[in-house]
Amino acid sequence: MTDHIHDIPQVVGKPAGYVNDATGTQHVVYRGDADFNVINEVWWDGTGLHYTNLNLAAGGTPAGVATGSGDPAAYVFRAQGTEHVVYRGFDNHVHELRKDASGWHHGDLTAVTGAPAAAGDPAAYVFDAQGTQHVMYRFGDGHVHELWWDATNGWGSGDLTAVTGAPAAAGDPAAYVFDAEGSQHVIYRAGNGHLYELWWTATQGWNQGDLTAAAGSPPAAGDPGAYAFRAEGTQHVVYRTADGHLHEMWWRPGPGNHDGDLTIAARPPKPNAPADLTLTKQADRMVTVSWIDRSANEDGFEIRFHGTRGGFTDHGGSRKVERNVTTADLAGLRSGYDYRISVIAFNAGGDSASSNEVQAALPARLISITTEGTGASTVWTVAGSGFTPFGLAVIRFTNPAFQQVQFSQSAGADGKFVSRHSIANVSSGEQITVTAFEDADPEGTSANPIVTTCP
Repeated sequence: MTDHIHDIPQVVGKPAGYVNDATGTQHVVYRGDADFNVINEVWWDGTGLHYTNLNLAAGGTPAGVATGSGDPAAYVFRAQGTEHVVYRGFDNHVHELRKDASGWHHGDLTAVTGAPAAAGDPAAYVFDAQGTQHVMYRFGDGHVHELWWDATNGWGSGDLTAVTGAPAAAGDPAAYVFDAEGSQHVIYRAGNGHLYELWWTATQGWNQGDLTAAAGSPPAAGDPGAYAFRAEGTQHVVYRTADGHLHEMWWRPGPGNHDGDLTIAARPPKPNAPADLTLTKQADRMVTVSWIDRSANEDGFEIRFHGTRGGFTDHGGSRKVERNVTTADLAGLRSGYDYRISVIAFNAGGDSASSNEVQAALPARLISITTEGTGASTVWTVAGSGFTPFGLAVIRFTNPAFQQVQFSQSAGADGKFVSRHSIANVSSGEQITVTAFEDADPEGTSANPIVTTCP
């Protein structure tokens, strides 16, 4: 044990936690990534955080005390002032680490009870009304098995699936006690994604029911969590659905079962739409826009644009900026395109309505052609304007058979160039298409295509 929380094993899997009210301490237990997956404890008292290797504390070397192949569950048994950690070992037995006044101890609950091997991780709870301890787990055939302890008989076991006739489990169970009715509850996911409940009362014993069907809930895509809310006398089951949403089933006396999508319910309201979108600057292949922020709960803004140009493919996209920002530059647009631009605000609740739309017609790169001579002796003079100053332009000649020849030409400081060329193997009257673009970004810098014939 140490007073320093450094150089302790990293966490593998899911931790479990509990509070010991009698000692005023908090405890987190987890499976470590080294030393045979020992069960580790980080605990807090009034003096700070501490660390314990529970397997070593309970019996010496990891070889002497079974280590964990699954994630632990943990609880406090107030009636005896003990702390308990249960987990599935590499032998697929359910093991217990128990702390009393003399320290930590180890026990193999599977060996003690003769119960079948575990195929998943356990859930555990204390039933204070009867002074009993309970561990629930899934074994290989999907049955949910119970290990329980009472002061008279010690540890025993039972097959809850066989007792109730419930469907086989496809995942690990969750479990809790509902003190208001003196009942015990085990929740698990079946192969069809339905959540089933096994419950016990003193008068009826163990029973089962399909909670998904009763509440009209969507199927589960993961294992559930479950608890009772004593202050309101309600029971709650939470789980993940296929769309990644967190769903809740809850029960209260009278109305019975209900279902709700917590992911949607917890989302904030959508932000208000931005207003007065304005085009404040326009230059070669870029614009600047500004708007008025009309919401106080946005996570950011998305500026959306869509550009068109006759004979060319459309160009669309968006750019996001942070909350409270009210201006944005849109660079990398395409020469000669007409753009429609709008902005929305967004947060976890969704997108706002759109702002007003503004339009921007971006300057085009232009070429013109003159010729001298005829046939293969023709000299083609291509003049360009609107290109990036000192940028490298590519001039391309294409015939109807899509045979191409191209030449490079640097633009001057004014973005203009004049380029003279002859083309071999061209005949009088042959159709020629002349295009020009900048080598750095052909799609964004295409000039007007010219279709002409060789003199």
